[in-house]
Amino acid sequence: MSKMTLKEHRERLAKNKDKTDIDLPRCYKTFKNHLKNCGYHRTPVDIIKKIVDLIGKAQDEKPFFYTEDKDGIPMVWSRPADWSKHDHFRYEWGHLVSINQKGHAANYIENFALMTARGNQQLQTSLNIDEVFELFDGSKTGVTIFKNLSRRKRLFASNVWKDLMRSIEKYHVKQGVETKVEKVKDVIQSWSAGENSTSQNVQSVDGLLYSYALPIACKYENFLFICNYTKRRINGCDGKWYSKYTSQHVGQAMRGLDALGKEYHVVHHVEFEKFLDKLSQ
Repeated sequence: MSKMTLKEHRERLAKNKDKTDIDLPRCYKTFKNHLKNCGYHRTPVDIIKKIVDLIGKAQDEKPFFYTEDKDGIPMVWSRPADWSKHDHFRYEWGHLVSINQKGHAANYIENFALMTARGNQQLQTSLNIDEVFELFDGSKTGVTIFKNLSRRKRLFASNVWKDLMRSIEKYHVKQGVETKVEKVKDVIQSWSAGENSTSQNVQSVDGLLYSYALPIACKYENFLFICNYTKRRINGCDGKWYSKYTSQHVGQAMRGLDALGKEYHVVHHVEFEKFLDKLSQ
């Protein structure tokens, strides 16, 4: 079979009347990871679905930068690797305020939009959305951007959205932390004892130990588990690098438990995610 061309991929998309919504169930799962980056953990599936569905509706249930040519063929598309595999759009979550420019500060719920690879990587290309609009003002793409931003503004001002944001707030890592301590070792001791506490960057909340907004350790069935977010192989467990600071916090957690004489298990991030999923049920 010869390699599919971009034109063939776009024509294939045009023929599929369900091209914009087939991939949405996968987006529920991928948005869960973005919520974690925003500081929300163990968020119920029904809340995630409502958020994703409302965001999708606010962009007319199409990829954010969606336009068509004079023949009605889409002018946005998926990654080349997906052209022959799928006759529908494969969505990516894009940051309207660029994560390239704002870093972690760009991780907030109202900043996410459903895009395709074409929109995310070739149209926005790490620009903020106001910069993209200035670039495309007066074009079909500019009109689409304006309409989508207007609908999003109305959505985020609506009572439906405000109620939804109130319902998700209880799952934010900062909620429920009452006693504050200054030293990381004290937070680790509190976590091992099942108590909530926080330092500037490490928090113990409801049985989970966080590095910033990322869970790095949990208590499951009376056992303590630490995720190996380092570059090292520890006790036969391969590491998965996340960041310098998270790696430091993992090391502090192990040293803190050693000092307390507490038994713990270092696990791979895949196994750790399974524990988190079980705890969220």
